[in-house]
Amino acid sequence: MYEIYEVTSKKEIFPFEVSKLIHADDTAHIELGITNLIEKSIPYVNQHRIKHSKGNCIVNATAIIFEENNKPLIIGSSKAYLE
Repeated sequence: MYEIYEVTSKKEIFPFEVSKLIHADDTAHIELGITNLIEKSIPYVNQHRIKHSKGNCIVNATAIIFEENNKPLIIGSSKAYLE
């Protein structure tokens, strides 16, 4: 994800850091997918566009939520494709 969203330091990535890169037409379905993941445990499967220094980029993202030690844990993956 660091390369996809061009975050230079190896630290935790926060949503506000990457949200400005996401195409405006794609934000609503991303928010709905995340809400469904957190509130209803519906697996997150999404494709969205981002602005990247190498050009427009399509990101396929997935995530699931489960409990570990009585705490929610989200595990996911992302794959990017330059247009």
